[in-house]
Formats: sequence, structure tokens, C-alpha cells
Amino acid sequence: MLNDSPDRQTKQMLITFQEYNHLPVTGELDNKTVKLMNTPRCGMQDKPTPHGMPLAFSGGIITHAWYPPDGRLHFDDAEAWDVGGNGANLFPICAHAIGHILGLGHSNVPGSMMYPWDPATGNPAATLSPDDLAGIQSSFGPEVPTTTQLL
Repeated sequence: MLNDSPDRQTKQMLITFQEYNHLPVTGELDNKTVKLMNTPRCGMQDKPTPHGMPLAFSGGIITHAWYPPDGRLHFDDAEAWDVGGNGANLFPICAHAIGHILGLGHSNVPGSMMYPWDPATGNPAATLSPDDLAGIQSSFGPEVPTTTQLL
């Protein structure tokens, strides 16, 4: 790949981005690709690294969440937080961040809680998708049925 021309490398990177994000695979910077690239996105890296995150709330970053065992969560107090109004929708953004605190990474399934592209607009009700449930169960095990014993 070192001998690839920049145009060829760019096309391959676009194809990878489009495949991962379930977009039509064109290898071109088409309207759907540009729209997704310009959509607000979670600032957490897709692959956890040992390096810390910057603590500044800039460039659209409105929360910070750390993977276990750290588990910290910060909210930008300058943000216009809201529940279903015109501000930053607190519930889905918080649920996404808590997913990171629990150790969940990003999903490439649109509409899932852990999809990195603006959980507030992609999943405003903050419901767990089958992909989210599978991620939780792979980390913590399947649901254990409980029984009530009557005396």
C-alpha cells in the first residue's frame, strides 16, 4: 500500500469508511458520505488506547467518558442541555457515555445506542438495539432468569 497513489489510498479509505458505516460503497466522496462525515460524532476513539483524552470541551465535544477501570464522566456545563428540546439531548448522550464507562466500544449499526454518529439524533428515545444488547451480554454475560420463591 506504500506505493499507492494518494487518489488510490483516498478511494480505499472511503470504501472502508462506507463499508463500516453501512453506506453505499462508491469509493467517492458522495453526498451520503459527506453528510455522515459532517454529522456530530462521539469524541471517544473507536479503539480504546492507553492515552488520556483532552479535557477541553471544544470542537463539538460535550462529554468525556472513560473506559473501566477509570469510569469518570464529565459534562460540559456551558452546553444547553435539554430533554427532547432544542439543546443537547441529555438522555441519549448520557446513555452513550455510560456505555463507554461500562466498557462498551462503538457500534457500526445505525440507530444503536453505541453508534458514534450523534446518538441524540440517531436514537433520541435512547432505546437499546439488539446490537447494544449483544455488546452488553458479551461483556457481562447473558440475562439470568430470576425466580420468585413463594413461602
